[in-house]
Amino acid sequence: MSNLTALFIDDDEPTNIFNDIMLKRSGLFSSWKIVDSAEEALKYLIESNVVPTVIFLDINMPVHNGWDFLDRYAKAPIEDKCDHVIMLTTSSSSFDIKRSEDFTAVRDFKEKPLKISVIKEVFDQLCASSV
Repeated sequence: MSNLTALFIDDDEPTNIFNDIMLKRSGLFSSWKIVDSAEEALKYLIESNVVPTVIFLDINMPVHNGWDFLDRYAKAPIEDKCDHVIMLTTSSSSFDIKRSEDFTAVRDFKEKPLKISVIKEVFDQLCASSV
């Protein structure tokens, strides 16, 4: 097992349960946290001083969507920030892909539901970037 950690931000409880199962089955991450809103994620990141290796971020959420989270995270009083964000979506619109260019931390878009092959791909990217 690696020492890589993940934060999942998604407002859909069944999706969160599924993502938890996929992470466990993959055996690739040492730990992960799942939260159901951008607000909860920001509170967790600010209060815990945890810097996850990767953030899996849902785009379409109520109150504050994925883009709102990224804006607020960039301005948050956190010294070290995660620089590897994977946007999770049910459809990759060209608008969202274009908008992601405003955020250097956004590395990729992945379609839901999350698959073990995608987790492995992200894991491999993270391992390659840490060399």
